[in-house]
Amino acid sequence: MVENASDYKRQYSNRGNYTEDNLRLAIEAVKTGSSVNGASKSYGIPRKTLKRKLKNNVSKIGKMGPAPCWGGIPRKTLKRKLKNNVSKIGKMGPAPCWGRSMKIN
Repeated sequence: MVENASDYKRQYSNRGNYTEDNLRLAIEAVKTGSSVNGASKSYGIPRKTLKRKLKNNVSKIGKMGPAPCWGGIPRKTLKRKLKNNVSKIGKMGPAPCWGRSMKIN
């Protein structure tokens, strides 16, 4: 714990700071007999990342984090769809007021 807030220094991460070529070379090095730890140090790839890529048989760098909730639809298309839906709802008229009983014909 930091005693004084002014003494705090942010720790910068090296996360995701490697190339796809280095990842591929590290995977090849492990497959040809090098240790995972040695290959990770040689090519600058986190050890756990290299182990996970080997376990899942993946040699590409994927996007970090979870998938977008809109399913990867381009933002422009998403905005257009949202605009169309809002205008459809607007044409339906005002929303019913659930606080009062309504008579339906």
